[in-house]
Amino acid sequence: MTGSGSAYRYTTVSGGTTTIMAREYVYVTSEGANWGNLLRVSDTADSVEFDLFRDGSTGKLSAWNSVMSGSYTGSTVMSTGAWHEIELDLTVNASTGTLNAYLDGTNVVSQTNIN
Repeated sequence: MTGSGSAYRYTTVSGGTTTIMAREYVYVTSEGANWGNLLRVSDTADSVEFDLFRDGSTGKLSAWNSVMSGSYTGSTVMSTGAWHEIELDLTVNASTGTLNAYLDGTNVVSQTNIN
């Protein structure tokens, strides 16, 4: 995770999907002042986004919800010079939605009422 280049992979899921789980492995080479986006889930118009990112000021895995315009800082720092497993478990529903983010198998962000 250095430089300004971007690399990504995407897939389309069927309409009406409300639950998604995504996992990836990232190697953090160095620490910068800005946040680094690691994983994004969005609708086809990019109007609804859920991101996992490494906060540049704290080094912690954090989550962003564009609908609620809110970020949620995780409880654990992603160390540099190491591989990390990150996972996003997301259920979207106005009253019962949940967002859980995992770092190396440990839940570091847990939010409810995600829409």
